[in-house]
Order: sequence, then C-alpha cells, then structure tokens
Amino acid sequence: FRSRTVVAVKFRENDYADAQLIAAAPDLLAALQYIVSWTPTAWDGEKARDMARAALKKAGIKRSKD
Repeated sequence: FRSRTVVAVKFRENDYADAQLIAAAPDLLAALQYIVSWTPTAWDGEKARDMARAALKKAGIKRSKD
C-alpha cells in the first residue's frame, strides 16, 4: 500500500487563535451572563472572576500583570 496526500490544508496565522476563541465562546458567554445577572443580594464576585479567568485562559488569552 502506497500512501499519498489527499488533502493539503494551509493554516493562516490567526486560525489557531480563532479556533481557541470559538472553543471558549460558551464559557465566555456563561461568564458574561453571570456578571450581568448581578443583584445586590445574589452575586459572588469571586465566582465571576474565576469564571472569566477560566474562559480567558481557555481562549488562549494571557492574564495581564496588574
């Protein structure tokens, strides 16, 4: 059996970053939905921060130094 190339795919420079953002989209949406559902009696800032950080990490976005 002889192997041969059937399909050759070229990736552009931003394709990997785009794929990471697409994969993280549900997590980013969940974090934003939690943040905008803020009420004075039912909201956890640490949970919101953790959700946002996890989503950004999944998207490949590095945390800036404060």
